[in-house]
Amino acid sequence: MLDRFEDEIVTPGPLRAGYRTIPEHTVRELVDRLRSRPLPWRERRRVFVARLAEQYGVKASEVSAAAKELWPPLTTTQAMARLRRRETLERLGAPGDLIDDWLALGRTPSDGPLLDEVRGRIEGVPTQYSHVIVDEAQDMSLLQLRAVMRRATGLSLVGDDAQRSNPAGIGLRRAADLLGVGLEEMTTAYRMSAEIAGWLNEHAEAHGIDAVGLVGIRPTGTAVRALGPTWPEEADRIEANLRGRWENVAVIGHDDVWIHKGVEYDAVVVDTHGMDPAEVYLAASRAAHELVVLSRS
Repeated sequence: MLDRFEDEIVTPGPLRAGYRTIPEHTVRELVDRLRSRPLPWRERRRVFVARLAEQYGVKASEVSAAAKELWPPLTTTQAMARLRRRETLERLGAPGDLIDDWLALGRTPSDGPLLDEVRGRIEGVPTQYSHVIVDEAQDMSLLQLRAVMRRATGLSLVGDDAQRSNPAGIGLRRAADLLGVGLEEMTTAYRMSAEIAGWLNEHAEAHGIDAVGLVGIRPTGTAVRALGPTWPEEADRIEANLRGRWENVAVIGHDDVWIHKGVEYDAVVVDTHGMDPAEVYLAASRAAHELVVLSRS
């Protein structure tokens, strides 16, 4: 849609700059060449004006003034204003539900990735880094990925598709496909016992979770305990017992599962009530040495 938006604003035609008339075929040829240049709108227009001014021996200011309608100067704010109009979106062929979602977005910089995408296309970005590393990259949306890409000449994305928490996250497999690169998997379960790694593998396979097959290299002899419907009477005793043996213990339930993402504990008790399989996987993967999984059914 944004590609079509940029294309439709430029309308090649003859230009009268100073005392010279620049024919349409010359204008169109230059416009077509510049469309494919990896430059923001503002820079492409500057090159357009400079090339014609030099070629025809007229002032750049005269070409710029003459091209105001043909290739209008545009700011990010002006571009966003146009993109907030239903008639513009309809003309671009956007489906109705997308138009409604787009118009429902806030009208401030909190538009975030969309605003950054438009700014990047119109004005460019002020800073670019030699290399950017993104952790929890599985949760990036497409526009967030593009925002990082335009700021980096090198990029490393680190994460776990089995632990996506953002519904709009495209995941590392999709990101790798878009970037045209392969995935490198770190499979060694270096921070958890082999018993916990094995339980996670079995859980992921049983529920079709797109998780890395973990290789457990540190057996401790402490099996994962999965307790059935009699657990409510014993839950407090289990937690107290774990806290008597481990410094960092977490009891993770449905209401707080995602706040534990990225945190590691010595021992974890997972209350699976109300959790889907992916949430159980996330909660259980927080355990390093001992894991207890509680079920009410």
